[in-house]
Amino acid sequence: MIEAAVEELAPIIGTRPACRALGAAPATIYRRRRPPRPRAATQPRRAPARALSAAERELVLAELHGARFADSSPAAVWATLLG
Repeated sequence: MIEAAVEELAPIIGTRPACRALGAAPATIYRRRRPPRPRAATQPRRAPARALSAAERELVLAELHGARFADSSPAAVWATLLG
């Protein structure tokens, strides 16, 4: 609704003064006039060199879901295993 009022006033007094008078952000009006182009599809990211392999990940998850750590937070598990 404010957008329509700004568009109606803009040819008469300009976009910024119309926004100021109506309390609208000029950036919003400009962005809606010309929306950003959709980004091109990017290639999926490679796994980091230090990432766990699938087998290692399964072992870690099995340990975390086991009876020993069933009721522990990740921070508590980390502290327990470090000590």
